[in-house]
Amino acid sequence: MRKLINKNIINSKIRCILLLSICLAGASSTILHRGINKNMQKDIAKEIIRFHVIANSDNPVDQKVKLMVKDNIVSYMQGKLNGIGDRKQAEHIMKREMPVIKEIAQKTVEEKGYQYSCNVVYHEREFPIKMYGDLTFPAGKYEALDVLLGDAKGKNWWCVMFPSLCFVEGSYCVVPDSSKAKLKNVLTQDEYKSISSKKTCKVSYKFKLFEWTKKRKGTAYKR
Repeated sequence: MRKLINKNIINSKIRCILLLSICLAGASSTILHRGINKNMQKDIAKEIIRFHVIANSDNPVDQKVKLMVKDNIVSYMQGKLNGIGDRKQAEHIMKREMPVIKEIAQKTVEEKGYQYSCNVVYHEREFPIKMYGDLTFPAGKYEALDVLLGDAKGKNWWCVMFPSLCFVEGSYCVVPDSSKAKLKNVLTQDEYKSISSKKTCKVSYKFKLFEWTKKRKGTAYKR
């Protein structure tokens, strides 16, 4: 009986060691992949410019106004950025057009019977991981042209303004191949693959040791 107990204890210790090793390996892989992801994100950010319209609030009416503002600005900027293949040139055009963009936003808001102010800023700021159709952009710092409506406390609408991936339509599931081709022209093969893949770089492992211990306790309680 003692031999059986000792054998079970030894087996339990072996399981613990093996599972702990797996957890440590998982943690190391996560850190490594996060590092790769961060470096890749910086390279991607150097080649694109984002566009955001932040609503006054999450009130359905404010959200509707946000989409109208977005439609009008995107329609205008598509004409200005058509045929532009250089990021610096695109940045120059966006900054140059900021007064007109503000005017378009303000006029759209007032036409809908609202008086809140609109502001336009071009800056670099931190963004969380974001999905755009079937593309996923990693979290990190990006340069962006932001249109702030009123208190700017509502959900935002966003797109990639350069290269031109913005759509007038309010919803989309898959970015058209013609738009993806524009991204491929400014990103490396690895950079494009990192955002077009549906799998994320982060490696996660379940803490099996905790689950196994929990099951053991559960079995003991049942007895």
